[in-house]
Amino acid sequence: MKLPWSTFTPCRLTAFMALALGSATLCASSDAASLTQQVWLTRQALLKAGSADDLAAAALLSPSGRNDVLRAGDLREALLWTRRAVYLDPHRRDLLALELNICSALPGCDTQPLELRLHALDPDNGLPQLAALARARAHGADAQRDAAVIALSGAQRIDFYTNTLLGHLAQAMLRTGQISPELIQVNLTSALLIANNLQRGEETSYACQPQRLSHPGVLQACRRIAQAMQNSDTLITQLLAGVLVQWCYQAGSPELAEARAAQRIMNYRSSVVNQGLSGPTTALDRIRLWQRYPRQEDMLVAQVQALGAPLQPPPGWGLPQAPAPRACGRSCTTSNSLTIQVTH
Repeated sequence: MKLPWSTFTPCRLTAFMALALGSATLCASSDAASLTQQVWLTRQALLKAGSADDLAAAALLSPSGRNDVLRAGDLREALLWTRRAVYLDPHRRDLLALELNICSALPGCDTQPLELRLHALDPDNGLPQLAALARARAHGADAQRDAAVIALSGAQRIDFYTNTLLGHLAQAMLRTGQISPELIQVNLTSALLIANNLQRGEETSYACQPQRLSHPGVLQACRRIAQAMQNSDTLITQLLAGVLVQWCYQAGSPELAEARAAQRIMNYRSSVVNQGLSGPTTALDRIRLWQRYPRQEDMLVAQVQALGAPLQPPPGWGLPQAPAPRACGRSCTTSNSLTIQVTH
């Protein structure tokens, strides 16, 4: 379906998130009991192996033995094992970011110590300040919100380390010999759609609401936040940056034109890859891409090139089509809004 740029809100991003992560779909005819058994055996093997990657991978598998993918109700146990993983390898930014994301999704979980630790490991990353925004939003604290907005505006980028994490955890699962690459892909991507609580754009929408942008200080801060989001290692955060750019810049501004052009290129490349998923790419290929490309934008470029498609959209692709003059005469108006192509 096509989503107008002006109405492209975080709650509509799930399909694009799945595409960015490379979510696979198992055949409906797959034996559900067999899939659940694979997950259960894999989880037991990971917990027994006990390395940081093993425990973090186990954290993202359903602990109940009744489901084949992680559910929102599993997050408290997921946090337990993720914390143990971080304890074993405290300098791994991807593991600490996972703990921060899961903690932020759970009522009563204090993210502040995790924010400080991640900031110490990666001072240019705004993810800790994004978590601080989430805390301020949860408590309705305007002063905390404003302080977090100022801190976040100083970030160079907002990284989630998603591909790095996926590559490490997929390799840990493969080592068990208990689970197929296809089921690894389904489980990890499905789990991260639940666990990456801070990736949904709700905090930046809360901080940079259009009615707050009349204040010059807030406007400038939100413009810098949009730039940090554009520099993210995840496609979904780059996509959400376009929403902030639209709020922060007037129609006809070069910044808005540049954001729309970048969005058009991303839409085109995502469309090419989505159409090519039924081709020769396998789940194991996807895992190798996660391991090779920390930035999802770079992975997307590599996928388009592997499919033999041009990196730039053809002339007119994704642009509003002017109506035929005979169809509506002078009374017609054309829209300059960009559409976001989300494919299923």
